[in-house]
Amino acid sequence: MRQLPQLQRRAATLAGAAVMAAALSACSGGQVVASNADQFYVRVPAGWKVYEESQLLHTSKWSSLVSNRPRYFMAASDDPHPKSSQPLSPSKYPWVVLLVADLSGPQRDSLTLGTLQDVLVPVDQLSQQGVGVQALQQGRLLVNGALRGTKVAFEVGAGMGGGAIDYEQETWVNSATNRVWALMVGCSPACYQANGSIINSVVDSFYVSDRGHR
Repeated sequence: MRQLPQLQRRAATLAGAAVMAAALSACSGGQVVASNADQFYVRVPAGWKVYEESQLLHTSKWSSLVSNRPRYFMAASDDPHPKSSQPLSPSKYPWVVLLVADLSGPQRDSLTLGTLQDVLVPVDQLSQQGVGVQALQQGRLLVNGALRGTKVAFEVGAGMGGGAIDYEQETWVNSATNRVWALMVGCSPACYQANGSIINSVVDSFYVSDRGHR
């Protein structure tokens, strides 16, 4: 009888792996970025340059964005001459940023479903500072088992002279409020309008297993 919890955990692990494998096998026409340990996957178009964490965090742009070492961090770009600094910029080519991070005590205390939109870009703070922020669509609340999330779209930086960024973002938090999964896909406003179907398909492919509530 003492082995029952261990067997249950093993069965749950195998079941989760089977679900992940089945989901990945359903993905085609692109390259899959996934982590079984962090219980997510996303599909980006074939040919996009994918940057792993080690290629990103040595630059000041990304090290300032990610103050604590994340569990998982990557970016991808459709730029034919890609640079690691190109994602999260007003580029004329679409890009992806994906973050999985554990939250500290103070971060957990301040996190709400409403503030999930600020995980990658602090839109509320920027708006208070006078930066142009405009919602491109009505935000949606998401549910996946014990996980809760939001899906939003914003234009940030309009009228600031440096070029605005349009993006969609899907963010999830577990029931313990100690881990978040955030995916952002965007580019310049003109690029965003021209590549809406591609951007939507990447966001729609993002999946976080409800095993992530543990």
